[in-house]
Amino acid sequence: MANSISNNSHHLIQADVDFILSKVGSELLELRGQHLFVTGGTGFFGHWLLDTLQRANRVLDLGVEVTVLTRDITLFKNQADYLFADESFHFIEGDIRNFEWPKGTFKTIIHAATTRAEETFNHEDALKKFETVSQGTQRLLQFACKAGTEKILWTSSGAVYGQQPAELERISETYSGCVESMDPDRAALGLGKRVAEFYCAYYGQKHGIDIKIARCFSFVGPRMQMNIHYAIGNFIADEVSGKEIVVTGDGTPIRSYLYIADLIIWLWTILLRGQSLYPYNVGSDEAVNMADLARLVSDCGGRGNRIQILKDNNSGLPINRYLPDLTRIKSSLGVRAFFTLQAAIQKTIEYERCELGLPVAN
Repeated sequence: MANSISNNSHHLIQADVDFILSKVGSELLELRGQHLFVTGGTGFFGHWLLDTLQRANRVLDLGVEVTVLTRDITLFKNQADYLFADESFHFIEGDIRNFEWPKGTFKTIIHAATTRAEETFNHEDALKKFETVSQGTQRLLQFACKAGTEKILWTSSGAVYGQQPAELERISETYSGCVESMDPDRAALGLGKRVAEFYCAYYGQKHGIDIKIARCFSFVGPRMQMNIHYAIGNFIADEVSGKEIVVTGDGTPIRSYLYIADLIIWLWTILLRGQSLYPYNVGSDEAVNMADLARLVSDCGGRGNRIQILKDNNSGLPINRYLPDLTRIKSSLGVRAFFTLQAAIQKTIEYERCELGLPVAN
């Protein structure tokens, strides 16, 4: 990725950020004049949340300061030098499990830190992943108790539910299943997030902190990583590069993908209007199997790339699903998805082509 938002793709990011503010700007006024603490600002979610705050400072005169914890300041500066040039943003380097607490009062915290997606892709040690999520959250909550924090947003995960049963079409927040603990590599993230939710409940109740929990599923949009274990990212990368789109399985698993701008709107809504310690599923209810997803990416790219499905569907096994039930968040917070999956893919392809200096098709 370029050292900052490239000239070609800047307008795409800014247009989405302005759209986000058009939906939640009035609610963000609650944060006016605050000093926020943000973990995970380097990540897919966090970077967009920081962009929203920077833009809100400029167009809404929000007047917030933001201190961001990052494990690698140099890496993040290379990705977002425009944030480092902003006097309202301050960056400290440290590990979420043992970071040195900054001084001052932070009424609002956004806790989006987790293990890096590249580390998962490269077979990060399961215990390190578990401890980063669970112990890191406890450390963050201990800091919140000292920092005068009143409100926290914690980005949990649909992984807390474990494997979705074949007979269950969608997973609701009341589903009582859990992660299979005897497979550490597969269980580390889900168990870590579940333990982190326990810490949120404990510290929230004991210390009177208003903690909002977003159980996040699958997403797509500019800045997502394209070359690791995200199927939709792999498909888009293949399409943009003009390669054959490869489906590594049999094409039957079913997923859903919420566009990044919708995600950020929902996260701000949960933070500012959500009920404390009342988890909300966050994702899309537009289901698609992997074979059809590959075809949709090809159609959106407009190049007619060939699609190859590597495995035949002859296993006879139940279809693998990972789909959220969104009844709670839609009924209680009134959110909606403004972007269809097709629109989300088209916008992401356009961004990737701009970043690579390629002409935008169609």
